[in-house]
Amino acid sequence: MRSATPTSLRIHLARVASLFFIALVVTLVVGFGPASQVAAHSFLVRTSPASGARLTTGPDEIVLDFSEPIDGTPEITLRTSDGRTIALPFVGAEAGNVRVRANVPVLGRDVFIVTWRVLARDGHTTEGEYAFAVGADLPTSTAGTTGTTGTTGTAIGLSSGPFAWVDTITQFGLAGGLAFALGGLLSERFIWRDRHSGPPLPRSAAARSPAALAIAIALGGIFSSVAVELHRRQVLLAPAGWSNVLDTRANRVLLAMGGVSWLGLAAARSKRLRPAAFVPVAAALGLLVWRGHSGDDGRWWATPVGAVHVIGGGIWAGALLHLNRFTKAPDQDAIPAVAVAANRYSRVVLIIVLATIGSGTVVAVTRFTQLDDLWTTRYGRVLVVKLVLVTAALLLANLARRQGLPAVGSRLATLRNITRIEVIVLAIVIAASVALANTGPPVVASSFLLGPPPLTNATWGADLAGNNLVLVAAVDRQLQVRILQPGGQPPAKARSTIAGRQPDGGDIDIFARSCGPGCEVVGHDWQDGTTELEITVPEGEYAGGTAVVAIDWPPGPDASPLLTAAVAATKSAPRLTLSESVTSDPSIRADPATTEISGTDFISQEPFANGGDDVHQLADENGLNRITFIVPASNIWVKMWIDPQSKRIVKETIIDPGHRIEHILTYSP
Repeated sequence: MRSATPTSLRIHLARVASLFFIALVVTLVVGFGPASQVAAHSFLVRTSPASGARLTTGPDEIVLDFSEPIDGTPEITLRTSDGRTIALPFVGAEAGNVRVRANVPVLGRDVFIVTWRVLARDGHTTEGEYAFAVGADLPTSTAGTTGTTGTTGTAIGLSSGPFAWVDTITQFGLAGGLAFALGGLLSERFIWRDRHSGPPLPRSAAARSPAALAIAIALGGIFSSVAVELHRRQVLLAPAGWSNVLDTRANRVLLAMGGVSWLGLAAARSKRLRPAAFVPVAAALGLLVWRGHSGDDGRWWATPVGAVHVIGGGIWAGALLHLNRFTKAPDQDAIPAVAVAANRYSRVVLIIVLATIGSGTVVAVTRFTQLDDLWTTRYGRVLVVKLVLVTAALLLANLARRQGLPAVGSRLATLRNITRIEVIVLAIVIAASVALANTGPPVVASSFLLGPPPLTNATWGADLAGNNLVLVAAVDRQLQVRILQPGGQPPAKARSTIAGRQPDGGDIDIFARSCGPGCEVVGHDWQDGTTELEITVPEGEYAGGTAVVAIDWPPGPDASPLLTAAVAATKSAPRLTLSESVTSDPSIRADPATTEISGTDFISQEPFANGGDDVHQLADENGLNRITFIVPASNIWVKMWIDPQSKRIVKETIIDPGHRIEHILTYSP
């Protein structure tokens, strides 16, 4: 038996690396190809009751207002502090699908958690939770006081909502089928069909991977997902309503996956086209990555890293299944060639496994802000299970390498038995991955406290302190500071230092008290004019720094009509040039990016498309009207410059948890 030479091994490694690159390029071309319209994102603008509200009696309804219309049936769940679910008699969308309303039964004294989940027009699932309290005498906890009213807060442990079992099962068939098909087809083409490094496989011993069957299973998962969506819309038995399934980007991508997978199935069943069948299968996996919104958090690298993880896992699982198929009692004269190919598999797949684990680790680590999220959240627990399974698969792979290679004699049976178990473990890993995709990551949902009470008629300012958002609210005789990390969660332990300069030129040092996690409050007599505050946030889970916030007092006149007019006028612009600068750290200068866009598409991406709260007009600057406001439910602060003649937006600064965004808009004549 001849062994692979170093030169031939380099050839094989280069070919597999090239193939991995091709599959990744297909993914990115499909995922980032030109779109006919910019996707509209639904930001939660405001809620009623407001987050942190302390109510004497329970509300009659829960109302959620979004910046853009939503699709499908919204979901709202109401739970008590001990996790008991309260049935809501009605949940539905109204007012052009930008408002979700739920009727609420009579509530007793407790802290209540509202969990909501909606589908945006671009297919992006948006979800979150917030809490409000009913009754003045609430259970106490070690969380400390949580507001200026002296109400004692209640610590809310994570109590996850219902898990999407149906979606997980259908998507497991979809993702698992594509994964095993891609790996099997690549294994056929680049591991078992290369005859330059050993004896050729006799035709009687050449076994195809079950790629066609795997693609058929994926198609079943796709069509099942479509059927589930039709059922949710209550049109499954009404074909006239089927066309509406195409009104969301997610479903259009799903049907595109069906078409591409069908091409892959046809190619896999053709003797002539089978060597190229991996291309449509890789494209289908690329669409799966794109549909799953790996880059929802706005980081440019999230989607390509997610693509590496998905494609690598597919190659690993499918190639392993093909190896197991080849070890099933081959002819005696084929055993030497099987042994050579098995050794080749063990070498080339090692690269794929390292890339898969590395990319998966990068994606997973960025989802957590504190270690206890691994066992206190559903997302963390599922991830731990996945890590255990991957570790088991690696141990099995090492055992197969030690006990089953070289694959000759009795070792061939040993290799077959070990790889069979490894295939089963990897199938469960894929199932765990699908479960993660259907589980909200522990961002805001990692721990719920009642938090600070809502403010009304406040003047707001904001800036980044390192990577932290600092929101400053000024109300009569009071200053409130809120600190939020990227993702929107308050830091576990952070006390800021506050200093500033008053309008009369005097320096001030302010010592605030805690009003909950990431919240500080202090009584303050505001002088008329502009007070400059410097809020320093210490280094913690994220980089610290000093935020500089200017507060104009007293609050300017209500500018809600001006904001409404500016949104309408900008939306009517047929074309505009947008210069955008984005940074997550004010110490880093961001180079602007320029693009041509319509006014409608621009407004559809903005969190204030459906207005904002505490909209106040500031003094004009360089002949432009200035307003400032907050999108309270999403913790987004906006300062806007408006042309007084055209009423169009000329410039704006948007600060949200983790980002500072500068927009300059110019319009065609």
